[in-house]
Amino acid sequence: MRPLSSVVPRRFGLPLLLAIAGCVSAPADAPDVDDGDLGATSAEVQAENGGTQFAIVQDGSRASKATGVLEIPMRGPNGQPATITSNTGPMGMPISLAVRGTCGVTFISPHFAITAAHCVEQQNVPDPANNTLTVRQVDVTNANLLALHTAALIKGTYPNYEPLATAMNDVPGFQSTALTCKLVSRCAHSLIPDSPAHNCDFTGDVAMLHCSNRASSAPWLPVASSDPLAGPVEMYWFHELLSPIPLTQPQAGAPVTAFDRFQHYTRLNATAADKLAARKANWHYIASRTNALLPLKSVPWSDGTARRRLFNSTRTDLFGCHGTSGSGVLQRNANGEHELLGPVSTGSEWTLTRLCNDPDAFRPGQTGLTYTPTSVTQQMEAKFSRSLLLDRSPIIVNPLPPVFVASP
Repeated sequence: MRPLSSVVPRRFGLPLLLAIAGCVSAPADAPDVDDGDLGATSAEVQAENGGTQFAIVQDGSRASKATGVLEIPMRGPNGQPATITSNTGPMGMPISLAVRGTCGVTFISPHFAITAAHCVEQQNVPDPANNTLTVRQVDVTNANLLALHTAALIKGTYPNYEPLATAMNDVPGFQSTALTCKLVSRCAHSLIPDSPAHNCDFTGDVAMLHCSNRASSAPWLPVASSDPLAGPVEMYWFHELLSPIPLTQPQAGAPVTAFDRFQHYTRLNATAADKLAARKANWHYIASRTNALLPLKSVPWSDGTARRRLFNSTRTDLFGCHGTSGSGVLQRNANGEHELLGPVSTGSEWTLTRLCNDPDAFRPGQTGLTYTPTSVTQQMEAKFSRSLLLDRSPIIVNPLPPVFVASP
């Protein structure tokens, strides 16, 4: 991590995290190529070390308005939502912070959204009919980007991180809308062997949510009619922005905070025996004031090359983190409009040791994220085809209560 070199540095450090549940073995990646710095533009300020990988979203696009972030309470063996104690209450008093995961969602109609099945596994959503989930849609179109980056500065050590000054969600122009959602379908998948299907008769890492209080006129994206397994891809997703966060193991003599933040916000503290304990040790999973989520989007490589599908498969060289799962991988149709291929399902070998892909080391042609096949996404769409048809026709559906009609 490069030190902050001035009072208002051009770029700030990025935290590293998401909720990718599994990894896939991939063929040898393409050779590394030189990867320059995109730098900053008048429209988008790049995060330090992430500037070649993503940008903060202020484009006002339909795709940005059709995506959101799902908050999933992590539950213990007793079924109760887990918490962790932090000394960040009034006068430094201990308070309990929820342990929660995050995943992306893509709305394919005003009220129905696609995500990954492993994001809503049975342990954390044991009773879909009664477990209410929150999806947030965040808009920072009118926020000052320099103020957002200044708000990324933090103080303290784990688990007592606090904003150095203004919290991210207190920056003028930061708008967050909470939607109340229910899991209406979850397919069984090998990533979640202990999580049975809910209202799904096929397999795949895909799930459907219904968010009742989203506007009937709200934007949504269509599911792609086909996937050529080649060509450019894009992605809108959500993540925290914190600084300073080291990307590599700090050297001897570095400040204690550098080691602390590397351990809890860069390195994956994974234990196969106790996933919940691992989540409690990773700051990304703690519902704190410092963990306000920003809308991000993929950007082309520094030479203008688009992110793309690799090896004639659903593998891509999109950058991601633990928390990118469920986010929609998109392609553009013949009219240049975004359409959904499928939700992010897995990452590559980096998910075993890091909370984010290393933005300094990631190169074009290397596997970053893999998405659920479009054919599986289409099956989920077909299952709810009648409900989706009504939902996509607000003039018809507005007088009626929400319905869930599975096609025969």
